[in-house]
Amino acid sequence: MNTINESECDCFTFLLHDIMNTCTKCILDINERNYLLQLLNQLQNWRNHYGYNDSSVTKMLNDIGKYLQESHLSQLSLYFYLEQLRIEEFYLGRLHPDLADTLNNIGEAYAGNDQFSKAEEYFAEALLLMKNNKRKGNLLALILYNMGSVKYHQLLFADALENFDLAVTERKDALGEFHPDVAEMHLNIGKLQLECGKVDIAMKYFLNALMIVRISIGNNSSEVSEILYHIGLGHVTNGECTEALNSFYQALHIVDENFHDEICMVMILHNIGLTYQYMGDISNAINTFQSIINITKRKVGEEHICVAVVLGLLRNLYTEQGMVEKSRDATENIKDICCNTSAHLVDDRNREFVEFIIEIFGYFVEDDSPLAAAAA
Repeated sequence: MNTINESECDCFTFLLHDIMNTCTKCILDINERNYLLQLLNQLQNWRNHYGYNDSSVTKMLNDIGKYLQESHLSQLSLYFYLEQLRIEEFYLGRLHPDLADTLNNIGEAYAGNDQFSKAEEYFAEALLLMKNNKRKGNLLALILYNMGSVKYHQLLFADALENFDLAVTERKDALGEFHPDVAEMHLNIGKLQLECGKVDIAMKYFLNALMIVRISIGNNSSEVSEILYHIGLGHVTNGECTEALNSFYQALHIVDENFHDEICMVMILHNIGLTYQYMGDISNAINTFQSIINITKRKVGEEHICVAVVLGLLRNLYTEQGMVEKSRDATENIKDICCNTSAHLVDDRNREFVEFIIEIFGYFVEDDSPLAAAAA
Protein backbone atom coordinates (compact mmCIF):
# COMPACT_ATOMS: atom_id res chain seq x y z
CA MET A 1 0.00 0.00 0.00
CA ASN A 2 1.44 3.40 -0.91
CA THR A 3 1.65 6.42 1.40
CA ILE A 4 -1.39 8.14 -0.06
CA ASN A 5 -3.54 5.07 0.49
CA GLU A 6 -2.31 4.74 4.07
CA SER A 7 -3.21 8.35 4.74
CA GLU A 8 -6.63 7.92 3.19
CA CYS A 9 -7.27 4.77 5.21
CA ASP A 10 -6.23 6.43 8.46
CA CYS A 11 -8.53 9.37 7.77
CA PHE A 12 -11.44 7.06 7.07
CA THR A 13 -10.72 5.11 10.27
CA PHE A 14 -10.92 8.31 12.33
CA LEU A 15 -14.07 9.29 10.48
CA LEU A 16 -15.60 5.89 11.19
CA HIS A 17 -15.00 6.34 14.92
CA ASP A 18 -16.50 9.85 14.82
CA ILE A 19 -19.61 8.60 13.02
CA MET A 20 -20.08 5.81 15.56
CA ASN A 21 -19.86 8.32 18.40
CA THR A 22 -22.26 10.66 16.61
CA CYS A 23 -24.76 7.85 16.05
CA THR A 24 -24.68 6.94 19.73
CA LYS A 25 -25.41 10.52 20.78
CA CYS A 26 -27.68 11.88 18.06
CA ILE A 27 -29.93 9.17 16.61
CA LEU A 28 -33.03 9.02 18.76
CA ASP A 29 -34.69 6.04 17.09
CA ILE A 30 -33.22 3.08 18.97
CA ASN A 31 -33.82 0.57 16.17
CA GLU A 32 -32.15 2.80 13.58
CA ARG A 33 -29.27 3.52 15.93
CA ASN A 34 -28.67 -0.14 16.80
CA TYR A 35 -28.85 -1.29 13.19
CA LEU A 36 -26.43 1.38 11.98
CA LEU A 37 -23.99 0.73 14.83
CA GLN A 38 -24.12 -2.98 14.01
CA LEU A 39 -23.16 -2.25 10.39
CA LEU A 40 -20.38 0.14 11.41
CA ASN A 41 -18.94 -2.29 13.97
CA GLN A 42 -19.02 -5.08 11.42
CA LEU A 43 -17.16 -2.89 8.93
CA GLN A 44 -14.56 -1.85 11.49
CA ASN A 45 -13.92 -5.44 12.61
CA TRP A 46 -13.63 -6.65 9.01
CA ARG A 47 -11.13 -3.91 8.13
CA ASN A 48 -9.07 -4.66 11.22
CA HIS A 49 -8.98 -8.38 10.44
CA TYR A 50 -8.56 -8.45 6.65
CA GLY A 51 -6.95 -5.07 5.96
CA TYR A 52 -8.12 -1.73 4.64
CA ASN A 53 -7.96 -2.77 1.00
CA ASP A 54 -9.77 -6.10 1.18
CA SER A 55 -12.07 -6.28 -1.84
CA SER A 56 -15.00 -7.75 0.11
CA VAL A 57 -15.21 -4.57 2.23
CA THR A 58 -16.70 -2.72 -0.75
CA LYS A 59 -20.09 -4.42 -0.39
CA MET A 60 -20.30 -3.39 3.28
CA LEU A 61 -19.34 0.16 2.38
CA ASN A 62 -22.03 0.19 -0.30
CA ASP A 63 -24.68 -1.20 2.06
CA ILE A 64 -23.90 1.44 4.69
CA GLY A 65 -23.83 4.17 2.06
CA LYS A 66 -27.27 3.13 0.77
CA TYR A 67 -28.68 3.00 4.29
CA LEU A 68 -27.35 6.45 5.15
CA GLN A 69 -28.49 7.89 1.82
CA GLU A 70 -32.08 6.91 2.62
CA SER A 71 -31.92 8.35 6.13
CA HIS A 72 -31.53 11.81 7.64
CA LEU A 73 -27.74 11.22 7.64
CA SER A 74 -27.48 11.19 3.84
CA GLN A 75 -24.47 13.54 3.79
CA LEU A 76 -22.41 10.84 5.53
CA SER A 77 -23.08 8.32 2.76
CA LEU A 78 -20.54 10.16 0.63
CA TYR A 79 -17.63 9.06 2.80
CA PHE A 80 -18.54 5.39 2.46
CA TYR A 81 -19.06 5.61 -1.29
CA LEU A 82 -15.75 7.46 -1.68
CA GLU A 83 -13.94 4.78 0.35
CA GLN A 84 -15.63 2.13 -1.81
CA LEU A 85 -14.39 3.94 -4.92
CA ARG A 86 -10.84 4.11 -3.53
CA ILE A 87 -10.70 0.34 -3.01
CA GLU A 88 -12.28 -0.42 -6.39
CA GLU A 89 -9.74 1.83 -8.11
CA PHE A 90 -6.99 0.06 -6.15
CA TYR A 91 -7.92 -3.22 -7.89
CA LEU A 92 -9.45 -2.10 -11.19
CA GLY A 93 -7.70 1.15 -12.06
CA ARG A 94 -9.46 4.42 -12.83
CA LEU A 95 -10.77 3.51 -16.29
CA HIS A 96 -12.72 0.34 -15.57
CA PRO A 97 -16.45 0.50 -16.45
CA ASP A 98 -17.41 -1.29 -13.20
CA LEU A 99 -16.58 1.96 -11.38
CA ALA A 100 -19.57 3.66 -13.02
CA ASP A 101 -22.07 2.34 -10.47
CA THR A 102 -20.12 3.74 -7.51
CA LEU A 103 -19.48 7.03 -9.32
CA ASN A 104 -23.22 7.31 -9.93
CA ASN A 105 -23.93 6.66 -6.24
CA ILE A 106 -21.52 9.41 -5.25
CA GLY A 107 -23.17 11.77 -7.71
CA GLU A 108 -26.60 10.94 -6.28
CA ALA A 109 -25.37 11.63 -2.75
CA TYR A 110 -24.05 15.05 -3.80
CA ALA A 111 -27.26 15.81 -5.73
CA GLY A 112 -29.35 14.76 -2.73
CA ASN A 113 -27.58 17.47 -0.73
CA ASP A 114 -28.01 20.10 -3.49
CA GLN A 115 -24.33 20.04 -4.47
CA PHE A 116 -25.12 19.83 -8.16
CA SER A 117 -21.74 20.92 -9.54
CA LYS A 118 -20.00 18.12 -7.64
CA ALA A 119 -22.74 15.69 -8.64
CA GLU A 120 -22.26 16.57 -12.30
CA GLU A 121 -18.53 15.74 -12.10
CA TYR A 122 -19.22 12.19 -10.95
CA PHE A 123 -22.16 11.60 -13.29
CA ALA A 124 -20.06 12.83 -16.23
CA GLU A 125 -17.18 10.53 -15.26
CA ALA A 126 -19.56 7.57 -14.92
CA LEU A 127 -21.14 8.37 -18.28
CA LEU A 128 -17.73 8.59 -19.96
CA LEU A 129 -16.70 5.18 -18.61
CA MET A 130 -19.94 3.63 -19.87
CA LYS A 131 -19.59 5.16 -23.34
CA ASN A 132 -15.87 4.45 -23.74
CA ASN A 133 -16.49 0.80 -22.89
CA LYS A 134 -19.70 0.59 -24.97
CA ARG A 135 -21.72 -0.36 -21.89
CA LYS A 136 -25.49 -0.15 -22.21
CA GLY A 137 -28.43 -1.02 -19.99
CA ASN A 138 -30.31 0.22 -16.97
CA LEU A 139 -27.26 1.76 -15.27
CA LEU A 140 -26.62 3.92 -18.33
CA ALA A 141 -30.29 4.95 -18.27
CA LEU A 142 -30.02 5.95 -14.62
CA ILE A 143 -26.84 7.98 -15.20
CA LEU A 144 -28.44 9.78 -18.14
CA TYR A 145 -31.49 10.54 -16.01
CA ASN A 146 -29.30 11.86 -13.19
CA MET A 147 -27.40 14.07 -15.63
CA GLY A 148 -30.76 15.40 -16.80
CA SER A 149 -31.77 16.10 -13.22
CA VAL A 150 -28.58 18.10 -12.64
CA LYS A 151 -29.20 20.09 -15.84
CA TYR A 152 -32.74 20.73 -14.64
CA HIS A 153 -31.54 22.13 -11.32
CA GLN A 154 -29.04 24.27 -13.22
CA LEU A 155 -32.05 25.67 -15.14
CA LEU A 156 -30.80 24.16 -18.42
CA PHE A 157 -34.24 22.77 -19.22
CA ALA A 158 -33.68 21.94 -22.91
CA ASP A 159 -30.48 20.02 -22.10
CA ALA A 160 -32.26 18.28 -19.24
CA LEU A 161 -35.11 17.15 -21.48
CA GLU A 162 -32.64 15.78 -24.04
CA ASN A 163 -30.98 13.70 -21.32
CA PHE A 164 -34.35 12.53 -20.00
CA ASP A 165 -35.46 11.33 -23.43
CA LEU A 166 -32.20 9.43 -23.89
CA ALA A 167 -32.65 7.89 -20.44
CA VAL A 168 -36.19 6.71 -21.21
CA THR A 169 -35.09 5.19 -24.51
CA GLU A 170 -32.19 3.37 -22.83
CA ARG A 171 -34.40 2.05 -20.04
CA LYS A 172 -36.98 0.80 -22.56
CA ASP A 173 -34.22 -1.00 -24.48
CA ALA A 174 -32.87 -2.52 -21.26
CA LEU A 175 -36.10 -3.54 -19.51
CA GLY A 176 -38.86 -3.51 -22.10
CA GLU A 177 -41.33 -0.83 -23.11
CA PHE A 178 -43.94 -1.70 -20.47
CA HIS A 179 -41.71 -2.32 -17.47
CA PRO A 180 -42.84 -0.55 -14.24
CA ASP A 181 -39.40 1.08 -13.93
CA VAL A 182 -39.97 2.77 -17.30
CA ALA A 183 -43.24 4.15 -15.92
CA GLU A 184 -41.44 5.37 -12.80
CA MET A 185 -38.96 7.30 -14.93
CA HIS A 186 -41.80 8.86 -16.95
CA LEU A 187 -43.48 9.90 -13.69
CA ASN A 188 -40.32 11.42 -12.21
CA ILE A 189 -39.59 13.37 -15.38
CA GLY A 190 -43.19 14.56 -15.44
CA LYS A 191 -42.91 15.84 -11.88
CA LEU A 192 -39.84 17.90 -12.77
CA GLN A 193 -41.52 19.30 -15.89
CA LEU A 194 -44.60 20.23 -13.87
CA GLU A 195 -42.43 21.88 -11.25
CA CYS A 196 -40.87 24.22 -13.82
CA GLY A 197 -44.24 25.04 -15.41
CA LYS A 198 -44.00 22.91 -18.56
CA VAL A 199 -47.43 21.40 -18.02
CA ASP A 200 -48.04 20.02 -21.51
CA ILE A 201 -44.73 18.14 -21.51
CA ALA A 202 -45.39 16.92 -17.96
CA MET A 203 -48.83 15.59 -18.90
CA LYS A 204 -47.33 13.63 -21.80
CA TYR A 205 -44.98 11.85 -19.39
CA PHE A 206 -47.73 11.29 -16.83
CA LEU A 207 -50.03 9.72 -19.41
CA ASN A 208 -47.24 7.47 -20.67
CA ALA A 209 -46.58 6.38 -17.08
CA LEU A 210 -50.29 5.75 -16.50
CA MET A 211 -50.61 3.58 -19.60
CA ILE A 212 -47.56 1.47 -18.70
CA VAL A 213 -48.59 0.95 -15.06
CA ARG A 214 -52.14 -0.02 -15.98
CA ILE A 215 -50.76 -2.60 -18.41
CA SER A 216 -47.97 -3.95 -16.20
CA ILE A 217 -49.44 -3.74 -12.68
CA GLY A 218 -53.16 -3.09 -12.91
CA ASN A 219 -55.62 -0.27 -12.41
CA ASN A 220 -55.90 -0.42 -8.61
CA SER A 221 -52.25 -0.02 -7.67
CA SER A 222 -50.70 2.72 -5.54
CA GLU A 223 -48.65 3.68 -8.61
CA VAL A 224 -51.83 4.44 -10.57
CA SER A 225 -53.20 6.60 -7.75
CA GLU A 226 -49.92 8.56 -7.55
CA ILE A 227 -49.90 9.21 -11.30
CA LEU A 228 -53.56 10.26 -11.29
CA TYR A 229 -52.83 12.63 -8.42
CA HIS A 230 -50.07 14.33 -10.43
CA ILE A 231 -52.27 14.46 -13.51
CA GLY A 232 -54.76 16.29 -11.29
CA LEU A 233 -52.05 18.77 -10.29
CA GLY A 234 -51.31 19.36 -13.96
CA HIS A 235 -54.97 20.11 -14.65
CA VAL A 236 -55.05 22.52 -11.69
CA THR A 237 -52.04 24.38 -13.07
CA ASN A 238 -53.88 24.73 -16.38
CA GLY A 239 -57.03 25.94 -14.62
CA GLU A 240 -58.91 22.79 -15.67
CA CYS A 241 -60.77 22.29 -12.40
CA THR A 242 -63.35 19.73 -13.51
CA GLU A 243 -60.67 17.52 -15.04
CA ALA A 244 -58.51 17.97 -11.92
CA LEU A 245 -61.32 16.86 -9.62
CA ASN A 246 -61.95 13.82 -11.82
CA SER A 247 -58.31 12.75 -11.53
CA PHE A 248 -58.13 13.48 -7.80
CA TYR A 249 -61.31 11.50 -7.06
CA GLN A 250 -60.06 8.54 -9.11
CA ALA A 251 -56.83 8.58 -7.11
CA LEU A 252 -58.72 8.90 -3.82
CA HIS A 253 -61.00 5.98 -4.69
CA ILE A 254 -58.04 3.70 -5.37
CA VAL A 255 -56.35 4.62 -2.08
CA ASP A 256 -59.55 4.37 -0.04
CA GLU A 257 -60.61 1.02 -1.51
CA ASN A 258 -57.24 -0.72 -1.61
CA PHE A 259 -54.76 0.84 0.85
CA HIS A 260 -56.51 3.29 3.18
CA ASP A 261 -53.28 5.24 3.53
CA GLU A 262 -54.27 8.25 5.65
CA ILE A 263 -51.37 10.43 4.48
CA CYS A 264 -52.24 9.87 0.82
CA MET A 265 -55.92 10.47 1.51
CA VAL A 266 -55.26 13.75 3.30
CA MET A 267 -52.89 14.91 0.55
CA ILE A 268 -55.47 14.22 -2.17
CA LEU A 269 -58.38 15.65 -0.15
CA HIS A 270 -56.39 18.80 0.56
CA ASN A 271 -56.01 19.43 -3.17
CA ILE A 272 -59.67 18.59 -3.79
CA GLY A 273 -60.65 21.13 -1.12
CA LEU A 274 -58.38 23.81 -2.60
CA THR A 275 -59.79 23.13 -6.07
CA TYR A 276 -63.36 23.52 -4.84
CA GLN A 277 -62.35 26.71 -3.03
CA TYR A 278 -60.76 28.07 -6.24
CA MET A 279 -63.99 27.26 -8.13
CA GLY A 280 -66.05 29.09 -5.50
CA ASP A 281 -67.83 25.88 -4.47
CA ILE A 282 -67.56 26.63 -0.76
CA SER A 283 -70.01 23.96 0.36
CA ASN A 284 -67.94 21.15 -1.17
CA ALA A 285 -64.72 22.80 0.03
CA ILE A 286 -66.01 22.81 3.62
CA ASN A 287 -67.16 19.19 3.36
CA THR A 288 -63.76 18.16 2.02
CA PHE A 289 -61.82 19.88 4.81
CA GLN A 290 -64.22 18.35 7.32
CA SER A 291 -63.31 14.94 5.86
CA ILE A 292 -59.66 15.72 6.53
CA ILE A 293 -60.52 16.58 10.14
CA ASN A 294 -62.44 13.31 10.52
CA ILE A 295 -59.47 11.30 9.20
CA THR A 296 -57.14 13.20 11.54
CA LYS A 297 -59.37 12.52 14.54
CA ARG A 298 -59.49 8.80 13.74
CA LYS A 299 -55.73 8.70 13.34
CA VAL A 300 -54.51 10.71 16.35
CA GLY A 301 -57.55 11.37 18.53
CA GLU A 302 -60.19 14.10 18.69
CA GLU A 303 -58.15 16.47 20.87
CA HIS A 304 -54.75 16.20 19.20
CA ILE A 305 -53.01 19.41 18.15
CA CYS A 306 -53.20 18.29 14.49
CA VAL A 307 -56.99 18.56 14.66
CA ALA A 308 -56.60 22.18 15.78
CA VAL A 309 -54.21 22.87 12.91
CA VAL A 310 -56.70 21.67 10.28
CA LEU A 311 -59.59 23.33 12.13
CA GLY A 312 -57.69 26.59 11.75
CA LEU A 313 -57.95 26.29 7.98
CA LEU A 314 -61.67 25.53 8.19
CA ARG A 315 -62.22 28.36 10.68
CA ASN A 316 -60.57 30.83 8.28
CA LEU A 317 -62.82 29.63 5.48
CA TYR A 318 -65.90 30.12 7.68
CA THR A 319 -64.71 33.64 8.50
CA GLU A 320 -64.13 34.52 4.84
CA GLN A 321 -67.68 33.41 4.01
CA GLY A 322 -69.24 35.33 6.89
CA MET A 323 -70.30 32.15 8.72
CA VAL A 324 -69.88 33.82 12.11
CA GLU A 325 -71.38 31.12 14.30
CA LYS A 326 -69.44 28.28 12.68
CA SER A 327 -66.25 30.34 12.86
CA ARG A 328 -66.84 31.01 16.57
CA ASP A 329 -67.47 27.31 17.27
CA ALA A 330 -64.30 26.30 15.43
CA THR A 331 -62.29 28.91 17.36
CA GLU A 332 -63.59 27.62 20.70
CA ASN A 333 -62.76 24.05 19.67
CA ILE A 334 -59.24 25.13 18.72
CA LYS A 335 -58.72 26.89 22.07
CA ASP A 336 -59.93 23.83 24.00
CA ILE A 337 -57.49 21.58 22.16
CA CYS A 338 -54.58 24.00 22.56
CA CYS A 339 -55.15 24.26 26.30
CA ASN A 340 -55.08 20.48 26.64
CA THR A 341 -51.49 19.51 27.53
CA SER A 342 -51.87 15.95 26.26
CA ALA A 343 -52.84 17.28 22.83
CA HIS A 344 -49.22 18.17 22.19
CA LEU A 345 -47.87 14.67 22.83
CA VAL A 346 -46.79 12.71 19.74
CA ASP A 347 -47.15 8.95 19.65
CA ASP A 348 -44.19 7.43 17.78
CA ARG A 349 -46.62 5.29 15.79
CA ASN A 350 -48.25 8.43 14.40
CA ARG A 351 -45.17 10.65 14.15
CA GLU A 352 -45.03 10.51 10.34
CA PHE A 353 -48.72 11.46 10.06
CA VAL A 354 -48.31 14.34 12.54
CA GLU A 355 -45.25 15.68 10.72
CA PHE A 356 -47.13 15.49 7.43
CA ILE A 357 -50.14 17.42 8.77
CA ILE A 358 -47.87 20.13 10.16
CA GLU A 359 -45.97 20.32 6.86
CA ILE A 360 -49.19 20.71 4.85
CA PHE A 361 -51.19 23.00 7.14
CA GLY A 362 -48.49 24.71 9.21
CA TYR A 363 -48.16 25.28 12.95
CA PHE A 364 -50.01 28.49 13.50
CA VAL A 365 -53.70 29.14 13.79
CA GLU A 366 -53.28 32.80 14.71
CA ASP A 367 -50.33 34.77 16.06
CA ASP A 368 -51.63 35.18 19.63
CA SER A 369 -53.21 31.76 20.02
CA PRO A 370 -52.08 29.11 22.52
CA LEU A 371 -51.23 26.92 19.52
CA ALA A 372 -48.77 29.49 18.25
CA ALA A 373 -47.18 29.70 21.69
CA ALA A 374 -46.95 25.91 21.89
CA ALA A 375 -45.24 25.74 18.51
CA ALA A 376 -42.72 28.47 19.30
